[in-house]
Amino acid sequence: MLSNSLIALLGIALLILVVNLPVHVVFKFVLGIAAMYLISKLFSRQTGIKDDWGMLMVRSKAGLRTIDALAKNENAWKLFADLGTVVAYGTLSFFIIRRPLKERALVVFAGLVVLSLLSLLVAPVVFPFLIGILGTEGLAAKSSVATGSQSALVAAGLLYLGGFSLMVFGSLISYAVVVLSAVIGALFFGTHTIQTIAPGATLILPGINIPFAEGIIALALILLVHEGAHAVLARIARVKILSSGVVLLGVLPIGAFVEPDEDQLKKVDSEKQSRVLVAGSTANLFASLAAFFLFLGFLFVTVPYKESGLLVVGGNQSGTVIYTINGQNASTFAAGNLTANSTLAIGSSRGAYEVTLGKGQFSYYDLSSTFFLAKYSNPALEFIYNLLGLIFSLNFVIGIVNLLPLPFFDGYRLLELNVDKKMAVTAISWIAALAFLVNFLPWFF
Repeated sequence: MLSNSLIALLGIALLILVVNLPVHVVFKFVLGIAAMYLISKLFSRQTGIKDDWGMLMVRSKAGLRTIDALAKNENAWKLFADLGTVVAYGTLSFFIIRRPLKERALVVFAGLVVLSLLSLLVAPVVFPFLIGILGTEGLAAKSSVATGSQSALVAAGLLYLGGFSLMVFGSLISYAVVVLSAVIGALFFGTHTIQTIAPGATLILPGINIPFAEGIIALALILLVHEGAHAVLARIARVKILSSGVVLLGVLPIGAFVEPDEDQLKKVDSEKQSRVLVAGSTANLFASLAAFFLFLGFLFVTVPYKESGLLVVGGNQSGTVIYTINGQNASTFAAGNLTANSTLAIGSSRGAYEVTLGKGQFSYYDLSSTFFLAKYSNPALEFIYNLLGLIFSLNFVIGIVNLLPLPFFDGYRLLELNVDKKMAVTAISWIAALAFLVNFLPWFF
């Protein structure tokens, strides 16, 4: 019988093997999930923990005292949750928050300030950073979609009217329409528009498309703050926490949970339930803002150590920094009279090689023209850059996506709690679910 340590080592070895396979990222995902499913089965047999479709729920009562201690400052946590409600639902939160009129107006104003900071400072950096980490050409295109003045005005209107919840919901649907029209064109009319359409969503798996160690640490912190906030607000609502724990797929932490007494939770008033539900995303978004400023400070103090050149995005050379092209500085290289099939001599972080124009094309970013994308030859600096960047960007993405009215997401339960008409809730959730799935379709073309 294999020990838990040997099973964990086997899981890590399988992940490394999958990462280095010369196959498309979609196949890497499938193989990676299959490998982790096998590891979960081995863990289940060894520990006796029942797995559910390869997912292990590891329960513990550790940390419950800490949760109770944090919950003693009730007023601060209630304000925290109410600010999160404003970030989630914008001006509409005025009709959700239950405070005296003047106090409610001040909370909404303060929440809109936080919403502005997140949308103006953090949001514009999330996609460029993830492009550099994921090495995904599709997401590079996605970041340039809907940047016109009219689209920006509509997005801003949705943001301040209904917070991140309404803006992301609207963006999800509008981009799904773009994707669906391109798919229909490809399938029935032979058009090639779909090949220029970026996926609107992607899966994230440490070791597959984000760095393994930094990804594990970042996801662990994300899950900790998210579920911890749920637990604290549940205790403030006088709801008993039965246990807490982590959800594992093999050796990967893919979720966390607190297990409140559901019967007690259903009996508390809607205001308290809303605070419990919105607390997770609120914690993620506040953590994103804090990590962003740490990330910003790190970039400022490490400017002398940043590499310069062209950062390759997508293809087999993704993550490579090109220093020279035909002996010239890559950032200032002039193509001149180069024609198709011309050969270029490349000097890069992976050594010297040649490429032929028109073959194996790739996207790139000029590191000298963007402050937030960086590469470091020093492994320690590269690790810190990746870690801080993943913490701020994934906290932001997970925080806002969790507000979508999708089944099993907090956004769905919040909608169900605050909208009386069940048919409307069902219709909205179906629209969101279908749009969400459609956004993945470009990966298959």
